[in-house]
Amino acid sequence: MRRLAIPMVLLFACRTQDDLVHRASAFWEAREAGDFDRARSMQSDDPRTWWERREGPGEPWTLGAGRWKPWDAHFRGTSTPGPWRVDGNSVTSLVDEINDYYRLTERGSQPYHLTYYFDADGRISGELVASVPSNSSGKEKEFQAWAKANEPDEYAYLRPEGRIDPSDDRAPRTRALLERWRKAAGRPALLEVRSAD
Repeated sequence: MRRLAIPMVLLFACRTQDDLVHRASAFWEAREAGDFDRARSMQSDDPRTWWERREGPGEPWTLGAGRWKPWDAHFRGTSTPGPWRVDGNSVTSLVDEINDYYRLTERGSQPYHLTYYFDADGRISGELVASVPSNSSGKEKEFQAWAKANEPDEYAYLRPEGRIDPSDDRAPRTRALLERWRKAAGRPALLEVRSAD
């Protein structure tokens, strides 16, 4: 009987892992398709979001909303997950993101880690979005130096404390500033940049 118990435990663990991967993939697909009712049915009652580290209670996680939603929509962000890796009651993927901000700064696509946490009922209780160091900053530093020298007040408004702030009208104003920099630097317009992808 003992010999049979070990394979059964392994089989159960494999099924649980496959189930978590299936749930994570189904949730991702529903959210990307804008089927928020279906995606919400896969979440716990009070799902939370963390940025960079899973510390504290996290922020309330509202599908189709959040402080970065207008920024992502304006810059036409798209993300593609890689394979899901199971670790206990969580599933993590290395996600590849591309958007017009990255195109305008010539960074190319950027990776980030996305982790979904599951509760005892198999529902998603939280997500962690964590940046991954990248070898490509593109022309970001050149853009920042130009903006600080040529439009310091606009740059300060767009980046309080030196960090991107996605709120209010900052996404369209950031795009406009990037386009002015590209023109001043003799760089091609976004349409030309996109055709090189």
